[in-house]
Amino acid sequence: MNNKKVKIKEGKIFSFALFKQSVKAHKNIWLATTFGNCLVVAILIVVLSSINISATKTGLGNLFDTAQLEHTVKANASSTYMGYDMMTNSYYNDIETLSNVSTNVYSVDKKILDGYDIICNEKPISAGKPYGEYILDYYDNLSTGQTKEEKRTDCKEFIRPIIERAVDAETADFFTNYFLDPYLIAHDPDTGSKNNNVHYLAKYAFSMSIDSYIDDAYPDFVPYKTNIVNMVNLSIDAYSPGSKGEDEKIRISYENMLNTILTILPSSISTDTVSKACNVFMYGTDDIYEMKNPKTPQGQTIFINGYIKDPSNYKGNSPYLKAYAMLSISAAMFQDNSKWDYFPSFEVKYVTNEAGIPIDKDGMALFSLSEYPLLSKDYVPMTKDGKELNITTELLARRIKVKNNMGTSSDNLQKQYRALLDERKVEQLNGKDISEYPEGEKNTVKSKYIGYTASEIRKAEEDLNKADLVTKSKSILASFMKKLILDDKDNTSIYYDKTNKKINKDKLIEEVADTLTEQATPIILDQFEIESLSDLTVEKNGISGEELLYKVKEYSSFAISSYELLIQRYQGYYVDEDKTVRKYTDTQCQNMAIVKSGIGSVDMLPVYITGNLTDLSSINMYGLVIGIIFFDCAGILLSIIYLMMTANELIAGQVDSGSLAFVLSTPTKRSKFAFTQVIYLFTSLLVSYIIIFAVALAAREMGIAWLHSEDLKTELSRMHILYYSIGSFAVSFAIAGICLLSSCIFNKSKISLGIGMGISMFFLVVSIIGIFGTSVMPQMIRIDAMSIFNYLTIVRLFDVNSVLTNNMSDFWIKLSGLFAIGIVTTVAGCIYFEKKDLPL
Repeated sequence: MNNKKVKIKEGKIFSFALFKQSVKAHKNIWLATTFGNCLVVAILIVVLSSINISATKTGLGNLFDTAQLEHTVKANASSTYMGYDMMTNSYYNDIETLSNVSTNVYSVDKKILDGYDIICNEKPISAGKPYGEYILDYYDNLSTGQTKEEKRTDCKEFIRPIIERAVDAETADFFTNYFLDPYLIAHDPDTGSKNNNVHYLAKYAFSMSIDSYIDDAYPDFVPYKTNIVNMVNLSIDAYSPGSKGEDEKIRISYENMLNTILTILPSSISTDTVSKACNVFMYGTDDIYEMKNPKTPQGQTIFINGYIKDPSNYKGNSPYLKAYAMLSISAAMFQDNSKWDYFPSFEVKYVTNEAGIPIDKDGMALFSLSEYPLLSKDYVPMTKDGKELNITTELLARRIKVKNNMGTSSDNLQKQYRALLDERKVEQLNGKDISEYPEGEKNTVKSKYIGYTASEIRKAEEDLNKADLVTKSKSILASFMKKLILDDKDNTSIYYDKTNKKINKDKLIEEVADTLTEQATPIILDQFEIESLSDLTVEKNGISGEELLYKVKEYSSFAISSYELLIQRYQGYYVDEDKTVRKYTDTQCQNMAIVKSGIGSVDMLPVYITGNLTDLSSINMYGLVIGIIFFDCAGILLSIIYLMMTANELIAGQVDSGSLAFVLSTPTKRSKFAFTQVIYLFTSLLVSYIIIFAVALAAREMGIAWLHSEDLKTELSRMHILYYSIGSFAVSFAIAGICLLSSCIFNKSKISLGIGMGISMFFLVVSIIGIFGTSVMPQMIRIDAMSIFNYLTIVRLFDVNSVLTNNMSDFWIKLSGLFAIGIVTTVAGCIYFEKKDLPL
């Protein structure tokens, strides 16, 4: 019975006696290296658990979150203040300009309303009745022998010069081209209602004039024009004067029109476009009526309804008409200033002036804004007549490079001149991209410097449209304009000193700070990834939510003060000593002041410093210390020492000492001997790493339970320790195979040890150097050029970064390479050992 058990243990290729002998012979070095690794990893984890690493990371993270908030608040404060200041100044001092300057939408709305006003209220000098009645009387008295088209043409030719004399040529053109035909058609007994009520006809004519307006303004809508006009007509029926439940009728009719038109039009026409069209068709804008009647839901307010209620609000220089003009202009300027936020940033390595243009050694800009004030489609400076700045190597050679790697991230001014600051070339032929031409035609190729690529520009424009800055800025500005208009009573205002004709700057600053504080909460919640401001505490974040809101006011006041100083400075620049030529326009001064006053404290730091700090705020220190320094370096060193000495003694040492002759004199074959030694080596290695894993896990639990380390819970999970242990074992497995191969090939122990040790230590030393080139290493001490060493060692197939980024597919693929190396070298060594001549 006992003999049978022995045979089972011995087997054909495994010798239990040899295995037991190997355990006994190498137990001391195994115990020493295993115990050493366990002691090191336990001390490391316990020591790290007593250090609040997350607090440092959180502090740095909060620093950048606060810095981003500072930048956002300052930039918005300057832009908002500019809008408030411009509207207040314009409202009281620049009425004539505001009556004539507006956006396209405002022009269309105004002309439609002017047509309505002319029909219903205006009276020709020679008549005592409104134009509407005057026109209908003239139309009805025309010769019955004329066709309807001829009568309408006759009527337009007759009435147009009268209206032009009463108002202006532009209004007369719009009135006769868009308004008069529908008005007369509505009156015609065959096509209209033969209703002589001027107000009814004017309202109907307005809806009919949309038919003509669609042809010019919305060509995509033309195939569906009849249905759209019908929807507009039905919606306008809601606006009969004095009707009950008017606000609700407005809301329902608008939604019905919008939803119906959306079903009529193809899906290729965006909802946003249809919504804007509906506003023009029916409402004009949402801002004015909201100021007049705040109870009306935003987005469903109208010009027409307000006009019917009180036509005087929309005549000449009325507050509401001026308000809409100012809103449109201010919102457009806000978007123009803010659009650069959506273009990619880059490191500015050259010195620039206040406008963001590179300067030469004499402090002169490479070109003048007065000569090249515009930008081409590639964002390269160009003149008003379309002449693009010729960027040559000679021009670029004049730039002054920033010293000592102190380049900063580009601001919104410098982004406009990227072609000069971050030169990128595109090959062109006859002004077109070279890729557009066949190979045979690419004879004369020229390289052109560009600012932004087509894809970057397209992406920026898409992001800008999604942000919908005009709508958001209009909402802010409209709220202020309502306060401005309502406050203007009894010839006094808290915003404007009418006696001295001076704006109350302090009150404007207070208004901006209050506005931004109201809007800051969602921004703070998003940036700090919290649900409530109460989640921000001094203990956890270094600042409370209440204090951060106070900082918003502080940032606002500081930015506005800077804006005022910068405006004065830039407007004081002159080209000549006699101060006859301005260096910058008012718009350029505003743009520069907004950008410069919006720069935060962190924005002024060089890129490489902010990169280092950002890296530290996101780095997993436990992954670096435990994963890289121990499991991928120090822990492997002790294992390699054990593997080199043991693998050498298991085979080459016994050949060299002659003890193998005694073993082989028994029934034990070479294959059985080699296989048993291999089993011992890998088994002892596996048991060692199981113990190391258990000790590391126990140290983690002790750190959490005894030292109350929250970092260990989040930064060093149980699975991380498991993956680190498996990765380190895989490296040792591959090293074991290499050392066994050397031991099997060479008969002399010193040669076997030298070759195996040399290869193993080379891999380890190279991997240690390569650590400084890995992404796990903090950027401030990272040397990217050293990453080349990572391609010279198998140790880097244990990818700690894949564990930290949860890219486990890469982790296992690389580890399979290590296991393959260990298996191939071991099998090759055993085969070679079995066949080679032994000096016995």
